[in-house]
Amino acid sequence: MNTIVTIVFFIFIQSLVCEDDRLKIKPIDMRFYDEVNCGRNDYLNDFDSSFKQSDSSYGYNSMVISGIPWMARIVDHNKTTICNGILVTQLHVLTNFGCLKGIEELIKQQTEYNILYGHYQVRIGEQSSKDVCDSDSDGIFNCSNKVIIRYINALHLPHPVLDDDLKYGVIELNRPVTTIPHACIYQYQMDFLGLEEENKVENVISLMWGIDLKNNFDKFELNAYYYNETFDYKDKRFANTFGCKIREDYLMVIEGFKNGMWKNIIKGAPLLRKVKDNQFGVYGIGEDTCVKNFNKEIKHIQEIFFVTFKSAQYFIFHSLNEVNHDEEYVGNEFYDISKFYGKKYRYNILIIFY
Repeated sequence: MNTIVTIVFFIFIQSLVCEDDRLKIKPIDMRFYDEVNCGRNDYLNDFDSSFKQSDSSYGYNSMVISGIPWMARIVDHNKTTICNGILVTQLHVLTNFGCLKGIEELIKQQTEYNILYGHYQVRIGEQSSKDVCDSDSDGIFNCSNKVIIRYINALHLPHPVLDDDLKYGVIELNRPVTTIPHACIYQYQMDFLGLEEENKVENVISLMWGIDLKNNFDKFELNAYYYNETFDYKDKRFANTFGCKIREDYLMVIEGFKNGMWKNIIKGAPLLRKVKDNQFGVYGIGEDTCVKNFNKEIKHIQEIFFVTFKSAQYFIFHSLNEVNHDEEYVGNEFYDISKFYGKKYRYNILIIFY
């Protein structure tokens, strides 16, 4: 009898604990998150320091020789769709799912969208078009020695996904990336280190690819953009200038683009904040949804907007704990990669466990 009472009491206590946990941010799966080494980059730290010491409100610099490994280019097999992403654990890439062609229509139709997974490569560590990706590079795994190829095992999205929702999503890769560090998650890292966040968001850095004016996606290089000043939804400049639907998550930055080419490269571009020493954490991602009516026409606003994760932390942290592989064997799935390399190579789907 005592044993039964003890078991019932234990179950009751466990249910209370689990319910309480849902009100908090879950710990990230430590198999795939490195709290100590995440986001470390001396080159980016020097870039950040040099602009802080100057009076510049905006600036950019090429990151091709910086050794920043966390950036991901998500490319479809026709090379007509390019998404930004950032490696935030060894197994997860944070991105803007709105640039995955066709996925929003499938979501609206309540259709399975995993049929699109095999259409995309996730290329991690690619920093310029000189990191050539072809069938002669490294067989299946890599392009140049900088680039790591992965595929989409699952895409985690907020539910339900509505038309006006902010389009962040978490890609679970087909296998972990263990040879390079990932970026930190800013808020998680602040909590881990016991640091307080500054009320005013300043000195943020975004990473995105510069492309030539002919919109040639085959020619690009990774650039870092520094913003000394940001405006959020409470700022008068933000509220009075634009007629778009303002969200609490939006940050606007002042930028120097004059040709509007950022529209093609902003989606999913990470917004970084320095955490401590030379560690950087992702604070938000690029979003291209802020539009306004002008003479009855919808116009894009010539500013860069980023979505921070103030209202999405539970979703993001929960997604980073999602692992749809076998718990003991996170294996490799290779799709028919011949369509990515442009040559008539045929590979069977292969599953390898280690």
